[in-house]
Amino acid sequence: KAVGIYQAALTKQLRGTKNRKTYVLRPVEISLAASQDVMREFRGTMVQAQPSIQSDVLAALRYTQALLRHAQRPDADDFAALLFKHRDPAKLVAGFYTAFYKNLGNSAATMNLAFIGLPGWIRVRGPDTVADALAVLEEHERVIRQFDESHSDDVGLLMSYRDFISRTDLWPFFKFTTAYGGYIIAQRERSGGYARQFTEDNLRRLIVTAEPKLAPILETEGFRNIAYAIRQSTVVAQYRKQQGDRRYDVRYGLNQELSRKAAYPKDFVTALSEFLQKYNAENAQVMERRPGPYRRSIVMSDVEDIVALVDGYGPELSCQLLLAFGYARTPRTDEAKRDSD
Repeated sequence: KAVGIYQAALTKQLRGTKNRKTYVLRPVEISLAASQDVMREFRGTMVQAQPSIQSDVLAALRYTQALLRHAQRPDADDFAALLFKHRDPAKLVAGFYTAFYKNLGNSAATMNLAFIGLPGWIRVRGPDTVADALAVLEEHERVIRQFDESHSDDVGLLMSYRDFISRTDLWPFFKFTTAYGGYIIAQRERSGGYARQFTEDNLRRLIVTAEPKLAPILETEGFRNIAYAIRQSTVVAQYRKQQGDRRYDVRYGLNQELSRKAAYPKDFVTALSEFLQKYNAENAQVMERRPGPYRRSIVMSDVEDIVALVDGYGPELSCQLLLAFGYARTPRTDEAKRDSD
């Protein structure tokens, strides 16, 4: 144990307490030399103390990043070949066994033993895909780092994301992104508040890599246009409001409104159609009273596309994807160009 803790373990005090967590590596197919190099870099990223849930999530994200960066080294050809053969980093290292120790003053008690796996939704097929995977992981880390575990809303989101981190399917992530859309709006309503958004590019990389069968949804013009309408009515409208431009109303609670109706196809299509009708009516009113540029309106073919997706993939998946992309960020230059179309 004394030797092993220096080779394959990390122990750290949790922020704001005298409690401690220990992470012990669960290797599957990795050489000792490669593991030592990855652990060395990983430990360097975990110096700062974090609260308990955030520490678990960051451990999984940062170790995976260290593993991928090791594969980019010119002297790690054998390791990289093994990684690209399996495609899944979790096939080389499954994750971490964790132990939580409660400080009792003169002693410590082991309160919880658990396991957190490496992200099962990361896939790397070759050197050109490693950079994309790192971009996704780094973006997720930036989102996770902003949460404060002293706030109950933040804890709920962190627990939802931790459920996702070790999974291979995307449903826990969609649950997280649906709730996170409301969090973004709420944070930005507060004076000086800010919440990071996922980007469209990295969302697409994550979803298409983890579930290639979902690619046709993301390529559908109606899907992209309706996600654009959701974005324009929520995060973009709120940004304009903060800049003094109140021509468009902010649709607070749109994520909850649509997700509540997503259990049944008819209910979801009805709720979505009502939103789009109001969106188009608002566009028409602004065009009559204000100078441009204007938002694009939704056309009948966009609605037909979504109805077809609901028939093919189900209302819940269609809704979750629309909300994930609707509250995501696009490059400002791209958004400005779309507004003027």
